[in-house]
Amino acid sequence: MLVAAALLVGVASGAVHPEPPWPVIAVAAAAWAATVWAWWHGRPRALVACAVCALVGLGAVAGGAAMRRALTPSLVQMLEREGALPAPGARDLPPIRLEGRLAADAAPTSGAVLLRVDVARVWLGACGCPELVEGRVLAVVGGDAARTARDAWRAGRLVQLTATLRRPLSYRNLGASDAAVELARRRTVLIASVKSAYVVEVRADGTWRHEVAAALRARARRAIARAAGEGTDATAVATAVLIGDRAGLSAPLEDRLQRAGTFHVIAISGGNIALWSLITLWTAARLTRRRPLALAAVAAILVLYAAVVGGGASVMRATGMALVGIATQWLDQRGAVVNVLALTTAALVVVDPLLIFDIGFWLTTAATAGLALGMAGAGRTESRVRAVARALVLTSVWAEAALLPIVAAVFQQVTLAGVALSALAIPAMGVVQVAALAAVLADAVVPSLLATCGTVLTAATAVVTESARLVDTAPWLSWRVPPPSWIAVLVYALAVVMWLVPRRHAADTARMAHLRRATGVAAPAAAVWIACSPLTLVAWPPGDLRIHVLDVGQGDAVLLQFPNGTRMLVDAGGASADGRDLGQRVVGPTLRARGIRRLDYLVVTHADLDHIGGAATLVREFRPAEVWMGVPVAGDAASAVVRAAADAVGARWRESRRGERIDVGAVQLRVVHPPPPDWERQRVRNDDSVVLAIRHGDVRVLLTGDVGAAVEPEIAAAIDAADSAPPPLTVLKVAHHGSAGSTGEAWLRAVRPSLAIVSAGATNPFGHPSEASLTRLGAVGGDVWRTDRDGEVSVRTNGRVVEVRAFTGRTRWLVAQPR
Repeated sequence: MLVAAALLVGVASGAVHPEPPWPVIAVAAAAWAATVWAWWHGRPRALVACAVCALVGLGAVAGGAAMRRALTPSLVQMLEREGALPAPGARDLPPIRLEGRLAADAAPTSGAVLLRVDVARVWLGACGCPELVEGRVLAVVGGDAARTARDAWRAGRLVQLTATLRRPLSYRNLGASDAAVELARRRTVLIASVKSAYVVEVRADGTWRHEVAAALRARARRAIARAAGEGTDATAVATAVLIGDRAGLSAPLEDRLQRAGTFHVIAISGGNIALWSLITLWTAARLTRRRPLALAAVAAILVLYAAVVGGGASVMRATGMALVGIATQWLDQRGAVVNVLALTTAALVVVDPLLIFDIGFWLTTAATAGLALGMAGAGRTESRVRAVARALVLTSVWAEAALLPIVAAVFQQVTLAGVALSALAIPAMGVVQVAALAAVLADAVVPSLLATCGTVLTAATAVVTESARLVDTAPWLSWRVPPPSWIAVLVYALAVVMWLVPRRHAADTARMAHLRRATGVAAPAAAVWIACSPLTLVAWPPGDLRIHVLDVGQGDAVLLQFPNGTRMLVDAGGASADGRDLGQRVVGPTLRARGIRRLDYLVVTHADLDHIGGAATLVREFRPAEVWMGVPVAGDAASAVVRAAADAVGARWRESRRGERIDVGAVQLRVVHPPPPDWERQRVRNDDSVVLAIRHGDVRVLLTGDVGAAVEPEIAAAIDAADSAPPPLTVLKVAHHGSAGSTGEAWLRAVRPSLAIVSAGATNPFGHPSEASLTRLGAVGGDVWRTDRDGEVSVRTNGRVVEVRAFTGRTRWLVAQPR
């Protein structure tokens, strides 16, 4: 445990700070020399201390080197040298021909198919000569033909494709992480956009091992789909459990399982490996009485299974532990489970230091540590049923306890439902795995049994998916948290490690007794610190009016913080390219990073997806007192979902109309559009957007939704009627992401913005903001700030002086000069 912990700490520190650590190298070398000296002179205490320091240093060197290779592989270096890698936000990107091996089977998403390609050759320039490179790209293949061609894109095959390359795009807001670094930690450096499946050509098959594994995975997908139905939750969950393919899991299902604390059960990990081991041992016991042969059969089956499912972090950890356990059994050795876990974890990180950032690796390692604690405390009871029940409950409790800091840090969530639901989900997942395997065998041998397998699959899957609805019925069982303090996580981890350290003899037991008693107090305290961190979120009244135009890609989300502490969110972003809810993924984390637990108002300007997409999630978490909506649209599904969420949390629903006004302390807020509708809308219209005019002293802020030039004159007239004396300084949030059909000359002459902010996505397909709108803004002297280039744009004003600050560090001060 000590050796593994030292190594992991070193690798993590080196990977987080990947600069060449020359002082660390010197310290590691000195510690290594001191280790040799302590060993030679028989100084065991000094030997342990020096060895730990040496391992931390060596781990830091290895982690830093691995991260530097991941961030700047030869593919990126070559493209930068040739000037073929465009700057963020650039358009009209040149197509580039690539060739490489598929690192995984094609994964379908909403509207596209994802390919992970390990690029080996790139064609640049007119000479037609390829350059040899290394680096992985994530290729997004659009078009309907991509889903048809998906089956031919299997791991290990050589493909050639024509694509435009760009760096990963980050949502650059307070509390956000760097997408380029996050992807590099998963060995992906660039994003490739492929227009059609017709420009993706399979040039050669993979090795026989890759082809056999891919064929087995494809057969498993088809068999499970035939048994449980195409596109059902049962098919998606069974495929994820049996072969590790989560492509079919819907975003709502993943979110529900995460909130319920049972998402980990659908990952291939120790439970799957244990089940395979039991099946193989049971079969081998009926074929031979020689234990070495049975153990060899188990090892062979586990290696084959790991090869078929692709060898992810959780699979490698579980398989490695099983193989170490088999080897110790073969050699008639005995050892603590935690030592096997530590040995396997350290070995995997030595082979691949970037595993330190794999969430699957940490989830499966922490869950296994918790299971080891739970099984140690299960003991024996008078009844086998009681023994199994007690072991199941204890392992669930300890597994959830071990996962607490990881789930809080990665998913920003804590759940109390996981303990009870895991006790149901774990055995149900065992049934799913057996039924899925039976379906694959039945499809090949006895197709008539497929229906029976499908019924079992559907029933067992429903136990997991439907039990997770408990968090919908009792939402207080799960809540969002900000990323926990590293001090709390460290204290909690050390407490778990102290409980995991095996008791070797009486002297050790006596020495560890005091530490265990101390950790028995420290661990619950750290757990409360992590789980109750939302109570520490305090957004103090800022004293000034603050407007934060968040970077949500091609969408809108604007946070207003009034001087008296009132908080209003105008629009909530939409969905990312992979279909994820940006309200949950982007807007929620930045609100929590600002200390915000509740909203006073949520305004949805109109029901287009890029404005309303994240609203329902934010209503459920931040529970606004009022939800404002513009002109209702008959039968609009997105609006109905938000209305249902508002009703569930007791928020007042309000349809905003021109002429409404509220005073928030010294700030006046008016609704200047839309007017009362004179017919029932059958579709969402940009020109029905809610437009807000906010006045604080000599400064006016206009939030214009997606209105077009056709309604801008009447909005300008409404603003003039409301403001008897036009303010000297106007901040304009440009309408419709800066499209050519908005922000007309007459409108700009009427409002004369000193500052214009455009919310648009980098490399968006619409060309926003348009050159025409930028030219018109420049003609009236508007200083243009853009989220696609500047990231989040924040405006702070006391009613006379305005400070503008971008995520990139760009800053400007303006002073309202009376006219």
